[in-house]
Amino acid sequence: MSWFAPATKELFDLVATDIGRPIAHFARKFSDENLLSDAETVLRKLTTIEAEVRSDAGRWYLRRMLPYRTRDNHIAGVVVTFTDITDRRAAAQAVNAARTYAEAIVSTVRQPLLVLDAALRIQSANPAFYELFKVSAKETERSLLYDLGNGQWDIPALRTLLDKVLSNSQDVADYEVEHEFRNIGRRCMLLNARKLDRGGRA
Repeated sequence: MSWFAPATKELFDLVATDIGRPIAHFARKFSDENLLSDAETVLRKLTTIEAEVRSDAGRWYLRRMLPYRTRDNHIAGVVVTFTDITDRRAAAQAVNAARTYAEAIVSTVRQPLLVLDAALRIQSANPAFYELFKVSAKETERSLLYDLGNGQWDIPALRTLLDKVLSNSQDVADYEVEHEFRNIGRRCMLLNARKLDRGGRA
C-alpha cells in the first residue's frame, strides 16, 4: 500500500507505518471476499470493478477499484475507493418494499386496474386487466397507454379523463366509455382514476 486516506481507518486497522505493506496483511472491518481477486483482475485487464460491501458496523459502501496510472502512463498499482451508500441503499430498499406492497394490493383488486406514470406509461396491471383484455404483461408493462394494443386505448374520451387527473389532480369516478377493443369486441366501461404522489398515496 502506497497511501491511504484517514477515513479508510473505518474499514481497515491502519497506522502510518503500514504504508508499504501488502493490503492482504491488514485486518478488515468489512466483508469482501473478492477484494484481492478483484485487485488482481484490475491489474491484469486494466479495467474498473465495483462492488457493494457491508462493514462490521452495519454500513454499506460502494467499493471501486481501478488501475493507478502514473504521469508517464505507467501502471503502478490499484486505486481502491470506498463510498458510503448506506442511506442511498436504505432509500432504494424502502422504495422497493413500497412497490412490492403496492403491487400486492393491486393484484388482489377484482376489477381491471392499471398504474400509470406521469407520462402515461404503464407501470403495472393486475391479473383482472390481463384476463379481460386478453393481453400479456410483456406487451403491456412499460408501454404508453395510447400505444397499447395497436392504439386501442387511444380513445378521445379517455384522453380527456386523464388530462383532468394529471393537470388538476381531479379524481374521476364512474366515467362511462364505450369502445371497440381488439380481441374482446365492444365494451362499455365505468372508469375511475386518481393521481397518486411518489409514495403511492392519493
